[in-house]
Amino acid sequence: GFASFGICSEFKIIEANLSFEQNFNCGFFFRAHMPIRKLEFDNTCFRDLSPTDEECFGCPTINTPIWQTFLEHFDQILDRWCLGCESFNEWGVGDTSLLLGLTRNYQETELLDFVDMTFQAGVLAPTGKTKNENQIFSLPFGYNGHWAIQGIGDISIGFYDWLTFGGHIEAMFFLKKNRNIRLQT
Repeated sequence: GFASFGICSEFKIIEANLSFEQNFNCGFFFRAHMPIRKLEFDNTCFRDLSPTDEECFGCPTINTPIWQTFLEHFDQILDRWCLGCESFNEWGVGDTSLLLGLTRNYQETELLDFVDMTFQAGVLAPTGKTKNENQIFSLPFGYNGHWAIQGIGDISIGFYDWLTFGGHIEAMFFLKKNRNIRLQT
């Protein structure tokens, strides 16, 4: 193909998680979770991946004048559209989860050793920084300002005093949100 432009970079993430859990009567509990993240998008370089004259005889190549003009004016094109391409290196909190849950344990069976079940439902609040639309390498610290309803289910079943099978399912249903974002025209 012609006019292939690659971006090479290093991405690093460091994350710590703050959790709070409070048990109530009859297996009910409350859980709050907030991640703290350091996101780094660094050592960025742009590479021309267009074919050379030897690879593509008679078709547009890395040496085509219009493509060379684009490469020479790439920084001015970004400036014209108020876009920055600086490295991204920031600390911040992610989105916060607030969940109510119920856990049950059943051991009154002759075939199974136990059945443990936990169900949680709650909300994901957009407490994380959103993406800066004016920086091409900016990253959101959560789900970019979206609210969600969360549901989580866990089950474990024990057999023969030594064998346990388990399952986990998690779903997030995002609420509708309208945003203005940049589009290439």
